[in-house]
Amino acid sequence: MAFQQLHKPPLLSAPLLLVCLLLLLPCRCCGSDLSPWRSSNENLTVSGAFYQLPGYLFLTNMSTCRTNWERVVGGLASYMKKNHPALDLSQKGWFFVQQHIVLSDPDRLHEASFSVSFTLSIYQPSNQTKAAKRSLVFALEPLYIPFDSWGMFTPPNWQVLGPSSSSNPTSVANDGAGSRVSVEIGTENDNGTLLHLGEIIWVQISIEPPAGNFSVPSKHSVWIDYDHVRHRMSVFVAAGEEAPPKPAHAIATKTLQITAKYALPGLFSTMGQLLQVHTWNSTVDGLPNFGYSEGLPEKDVILYSVLGSAAATAITAVIAILYINSKYRRWKKEQDELAKIMQGIPGVPAHVDFTDIKKATKNFHETMKLGKGGFGAVYRCKLPAVASRTGGSMEVAVKKFIMRGVVEDRRYSDFLAEVSIINRLRHKNIVPLVGWSYNKGEPLLIYEYMKNGSLDQHVFRKGSAGRQQQDDTCSLGQWHTRYIIARDIATGLHYVHHEHEPMVLHRDIKASNIMLDSGLRARLGDFGIACTVAIDRSSVTGIAGTWGYIAPDYAMSYKATRQTDIYAFGVLILEVVTGKKNGDVQPDDDHITDWIWRLHGEGKLLEAVDASLLAATGDDDDPPQEGEEGVADEARRLLLLGLACTNPNPCERLSMDQVLQVINKIRAPPDVPLEKPLFVWPPQDWRSRNSMYSTAGSNWDDGSLATSTVEVASASLERYPSSSATVTRGHASVHS
Repeated sequence: MAFQQLHKPPLLSAPLLLVCLLLLLPCRCCGSDLSPWRSSNENLTVSGAFYQLPGYLFLTNMSTCRTNWERVVGGLASYMKKNHPALDLSQKGWFFVQQHIVLSDPDRLHEASFSVSFTLSIYQPSNQTKAAKRSLVFALEPLYIPFDSWGMFTPPNWQVLGPSSSSNPTSVANDGAGSRVSVEIGTENDNGTLLHLGEIIWVQISIEPPAGNFSVPSKHSVWIDYDHVRHRMSVFVAAGEEAPPKPAHAIATKTLQITAKYALPGLFSTMGQLLQVHTWNSTVDGLPNFGYSEGLPEKDVILYSVLGSAAATAITAVIAILYINSKYRRWKKEQDELAKIMQGIPGVPAHVDFTDIKKATKNFHETMKLGKGGFGAVYRCKLPAVASRTGGSMEVAVKKFIMRGVVEDRRYSDFLAEVSIINRLRHKNIVPLVGWSYNKGEPLLIYEYMKNGSLDQHVFRKGSAGRQQQDDTCSLGQWHTRYIIARDIATGLHYVHHEHEPMVLHRDIKASNIMLDSGLRARLGDFGIACTVAIDRSSVTGIAGTWGYIAPDYAMSYKATRQTDIYAFGVLILEVVTGKKNGDVQPDDDHITDWIWRLHGEGKLLEAVDASLLAATGDDDDPPQEGEEGVADEARRLLLLGLACTNPNPCERLSMDQVLQVINKIRAPPDVPLEKPLFVWPPQDWRSRNSMYSTAGSNWDDGSLATSTVEVASASLERYPSSSATVTRGHASVHS
């Protein structure tokens, strides 16, 4: 790929890096408070996203040897990269937070109380047929100080989840959301070390969702407190999406004596469950200062401190100058390489000077921001005639790629992948690309501005005030407008599926990616995770899209096809007709398709139609003209079309040719069964469908699905399976 030509930022020279490290080393002779031998009377708090915390990872499949561990500087997020061995989500392992805690002074005259809290979601593999109990172990591993500089840390040698045998009582309670929570507190002798450093303190927490409930469980918050006065450890667990308050009563308590002086806090579970731990906070009470403060005379200490500070300041200034200089050179080189790559893209996207964009967006002021996502942010502005190169000023939307952290390396690949696809597409129902730009490591794409925003802003609304506002501002409360929008979406999708060569799969059809121009005509937007398909193929590998729009066969095979796009289109059509999000249904109906299929079976299909559409139609009682259909007939036509497109089995879905014929009333509405068909996987005819399922089908005889990526874990991801969460696996991504 062309984007692989972009170079990585240069590293600092080895001598300069060595000088920096020497300056940062703690000085024992001067009694530095940064020394690991010393304590402080100030509380120590470590908090943040768990997957970003640096620490130590120990996977049980590496060996039974205690010394097989790996230091993880970038946190567990670094293991989300493709093909990393730790991406086996069923593999069990330890992750210890790098920051050790001081539990007592060397003479054990003072002890410290501490509190650890974290939030998690229950890890649920996508191929499981029912909800299952999940367990996680918290432990305090005794530590020899100093450990960090000389690599003397050895994780516990537990090959199973929790202690191998235990006589400790297990406390059981309900988390308030229907799940059964059991907690066990115990100690374990650390027999694997030559030094007697103290006992391992562990807490095993198991959460079992209600029987038969396969919905995504709510978040859980866990608090583990130790009171050094009463020598008591208490464990609290509560369920709730929005940081529930700490319960008044603990689920489990245990009186114990902590014998370790120093310890590392850590968690043990499967990699899939560890990646579902979201936040971490640990606070340890401070202890009176102790350590090696005697040594040099006071005047020598002052002299060394002044000289050291001066040297550090001088070297920091030199490093800053070198870094800024190298960064500007790198940015210039990247821009030149991007321009060269753009010259090779069909159609040659126009380059827009960044100065014009910065001025038009008022230096990317918040008032100009239209929205933001995982890629960065989108801003509205009006480019002058010179910048737009159209002979007049033009309103545009600027998409700024500012991804950071674990996805920073994908910034250019995502940018070039999107521009290489969207720049080829020329159709009235696709948002056109105006040009591109670049500034200081941040690429930008410029699109034609759509005055009426995205479809979701108008279709999904709450309350009578919102309904009245919609009717007054954009006429989307009129049935005729929505029917035309449905036809526009189908026309644009038919273009990328059947008219354009090579075929393009959008892979993220949803209401927020459908833009409305000034005439309320719909256009497909956001081709950020779209991909082209070779002429001799009909699918691409790698799951991408948004939960609620992902077809069941796509989730199983990780293969995107025309049928997976059509499934998402069907869900979108049902949302347009009903005015509801695909997850905004009764608890008995997991998805909008279940709800509408149930109404269809009961003969009440039209009850799904947005009531405001029928009420706003002034000619409901007037019979349709010859060759025309009334609102009710058209609504029924679109609802049946949506059900036909969301058939769980891909071979039963319509093609985009058939979809257009139905919408244009050339073809009768599809004949949809009264009950939702069962999802059959693998397809009964998969052996004959070698172009679509050959790769995934190669392992079905062995009883397993061939996948090369994780099942469901958030790259972040900061996201959890829901109708608004977007996921990406394999060669693509899933968004929120």
